[in-house]
Amino acid sequence: MKKTTKASHKLFKATLATTMAAGAFVAAVPMETSAAVTFTDVKPGVHYYLPVLELADRGVVKGYNDGTYRPNASVTRAQASKILAHVLDLDTVNVKDPGFADVKKSSEYYGPIAALAQAGYIQGYTENGVKTFKPNDNLKRSQMAKILTLGFALDQSPLAANRFKDVKPTDAYAGYVAALLDLDITTGTTPTTFAPNGLVTRGQMATFVVRTEVALKDENAPVDTAGDKLLQSTIQAEFSKVNTSTDAVYIALREKTFNVTVKNPASTFGEFGEAVKPVFNSMKEDAVVNNATVSVMFGGKEIKVEAKNIDNSLDFDTVFNKVLAKTGLTRNAALNILQGRTVKLTVDGAIKSEPFNSTYEFKF
Repeated sequence: MKKTTKASHKLFKATLATTMAAGAFVAAVPMETSAAVTFTDVKPGVHYYLPVLELADRGVVKGYNDGTYRPNASVTRAQASKILAHVLDLDTVNVKDPGFADVKKSSEYYGPIAALAQAGYIQGYTENGVKTFKPNDNLKRSQMAKILTLGFALDQSPLAANRFKDVKPTDAYAGYVAALLDLDITTGTTPTTFAPNGLVTRGQMATFVVRTEVALKDENAPVDTAGDKLLQSTIQAEFSKVNTSTDAVYIALREKTFNVTVKNPASTFGEFGEAVKPVFNSMKEDAVVNNATVSVMFGGKEIKVEAKNIDNSLDFDTVFNKVLAKTGLTRNAALNILQGRTVKLTVDGAIKSEPFNSTYEFKF
């Protein structure tokens, strides 16, 4: 869906520079248990608390000017489209016009809706020869099941005849509902009902999306070895000692996902480097990385860059400056060029003589 241009090449080099410098020894950022974004009406103890803050940290969802998120308000079809397109990292700029009469090109939702339509995840309606999407209609639970199943490529399966009173195995959306049940993304509104025409709230939408991501990650994740577990526990132990949240960026780690929020549009690669430098140095004492692979999606294809036989004797500034020089960037380059990108980093090596082979994600 995306085309490789000079701008995208520059973006890839910037992504590579940051990830290689920050992730060469994996332990580049601190563990944060609190979110960078908070809402006055999203409190601990409710099911959507962590999902909403998780998506807010990643810039997928936003609240309102009064500091609220309004989790109990119904999510519209347009809002749900924007969330899903962002989470799936679809190109919302270079899109084909889906021809929906009620979605103007000037709308903030046009790109996400067009991207989802182009990918085949949504279709809209055709009435009297006119195509519409009904962006302001509230999203139904059956529609939610469909877009999540198609968007995340979940496996559909037959729905048991007596599973729900209000969903028949022959219903068009039954397979989508079954897909969510198989992964424990939802269990229905009651043990015997799914409420396919029920409306999805903003809090529920966030919960369903994050549950889907977690389910797929758990399903596909390799079994961690003793070295992988030791690496993870060591990183977390170091995180409790070092705080690298600065005025330039906010960096948080949840499991093996690094969430990097550029707090100031003027933040630079140099400021990012200073933030991650202390933990980098402390981890050199225990961990040795032999090889690293960085991958990022461009034009619907995965681009990989490998670094083999890494010299662990180099100090952080030397590594950081070399990577920046190789990619044609400087410490004064703007960090926000990475906004909205997700990069995967796979590293292998040893920690305290225990081998590891771990994959981490950096989300900007």
